[in-house]
Amino acid sequence: MLLLPNEFKKSRSAAFNLQKAKQYHFALLLYPYITPVFIRFMRFLVRAKIPAEDGNKMVQDPNFLKNLEEYMNKVKPEAAYFLPLDGDRAMAFILNIDNNYEVPSLVEPLFQRMGAKVEVIPVMNFDDLKKGISESR
Repeated sequence: MLLLPNEFKKSRSAAFNLQKAKQYHFALLLYPYITPVFIRFMRFLVRAKIPAEDGNKMVQDPNFLKNLEEYMNKVKPEAAYFLPLDGDRAMAFILNIDNNYEVPSLVEPLFQRMGAKVEVIPVMNFDDLKKGISESR
């Protein structure tokens, strides 16, 4: 049970307030561990731009789609898009990343297997933007 600070004022005894304060403090200490995972990650756009020559070789590989599907199963993108970009092939993935140390394992296959130029860009949805703007005021 999460106790709110204004509940302290409702109590009539100092001892009861102290007990409530201890429970509230304990709940705050546990908050990072009991918060659902979908609240704690950061969302990134991972964009991989593959030069035309490397892309041509990649597409001719009979295992290309299988390898791409394995990569996507590993990184579990929220969304994946494939597009032409400046005359080259490109892929864009929206990924939820919990920790910075995950970034190399997410982008190295794009560098090594596809010869891609990779960008990792923090992004937010409209709800994130509204929350950020309201907290900055």
